[in-house]
Amino acid sequence: FDGGTSTGDELRVTSESPTIIRGELSFVPTSVTAGEIRRGNGSNGKIKYRGVETLNDQTSWETKSFRFGAENNSVTLDHLATNDGLSRLTETVTGADFRFRDVSGGIVNIFAGAGNDRVNMVQPVASSSRRFEAQVFGEEGNDTLTASGTNRSVGLSGGAGDDSLTG
Repeated sequence: FDGGTSTGDELRVTSESPTIIRGELSFVPTSVTAGEIRRGNGSNGKIKYRGVETLNDQTSWETKSFRFGAENNSVTLDHLATNDGLSRLTETVTGADFRFRDVSGGIVNIFAGAGNDRVNMVQPVASSSRRFEAQVFGEEGNDTLTASGTNRSVGLSGGAGDDSLTG
């Protein structure tokens, strides 16, 4: 999918299934407005995109993963940050702006990649009955992983390096 050179482009991913889809949907940004969306391990299908400022995921995949590269990423996951009931994940280096539907009982994975990364989970006062579990993997580098701003179930794993974990 090519959004072209104009700004404000959004790629909306939808599903016809009203039930939870077992498996993993991965989002892999590679630059400010480009990357891939992978189904399963990627061999089952992928969507390559460029020229897209916002990805909007309306699917009901059970596991949603966000995979970043070797940059010093700064990632924020904000549960129900948007007025349409979607959670929002932003990253400052790649400029990634993901909005996604939570799946009750589902899992959100964040793989920060190599680099000295910062991952922060926040939650506004208004909450929802939808519950998901989050797993944050700092991987290589000196990472700062913070989940003290949410009441969601969160697992933090720093990986190799001198990491700071706050739950």
